[in-house]
Amino acid sequence: MHFLCVGEYATARAASAAGTIMTLSSWATSSIEEIVSTGPGIRFLQLYLLKDRNMVTQLVRRAEKAGFKAILLTADSPVIGRREADIKNRLTIIAKFHLN
Repeated sequence: MHFLCVGEYATARAASAAGTIMTLSSWATSSIEEIVSTGPGIRFLQLYLLKDRNMVTQLVRRAEKAGFKAILLTADSPVIGRREADIKNRLTIIAKFHLN
């Protein structure tokens, strides 16, 4: 297990224990299937509008198959902002993701 996934797994378990919703980002380090494997829970998928419509369709279908209850569409990010902390920490975005 990659160390970045630990937080998402813990969040999924904690939301389940509290009886509340866990929202998984479409840019999460854990897959939809990995989050479902943590146990029961109410889950939503936060989804960006991507240029690759096939990728969007696949994410929605996987979320539906995994029992996610809603899609939260983020439509206010046509471009990624210049974030000083991200620059300082040398954050890079995976090339396959393109916001539209």
